[in-house]
Amino acid sequence: MKIQTITSSKKNIIEQDVLSQMYVFNMLQRIQSELEKEINQENYKHKMKININMAVGYIKKYMIKILLKNDKKEREKLLEILDNKILKHIVPVRENRNYERGREKLNKNPINKRKTF
Repeated sequence: MKIQTITSSKKNIIEQDVLSQMYVFNMLQRIQSELEKEINQENYKHKMKININMAVGYIKKYMIKILLKNDKKEREKLLEILDNKILKHIVPVRENRNYERGREKLNKNPINKRKTF
């Protein structure tokens, strides 16, 4: 839930951040669990699941628009678009890997560690 990203020291703001992050996390988990039921697993060698990073991006893009619509049909249409976009990005779950995934550091000098001059 990225709780470590909270930067405030005021109690009210910290509580708001935690509650909003919990709300978004729960909403994401619900969308993920509902959409993963729609994946036809028989078509794939490995079990497939929703790509969470892509889902978060689409939710950020569409959820505000969905919540601001007054017309129920428009909301349902946008929700269907959101679901379809998320379902286009599925990834395999590979259990019992023979090798450990290596992650290369893409940037030797991250922005927060660069020299100022």
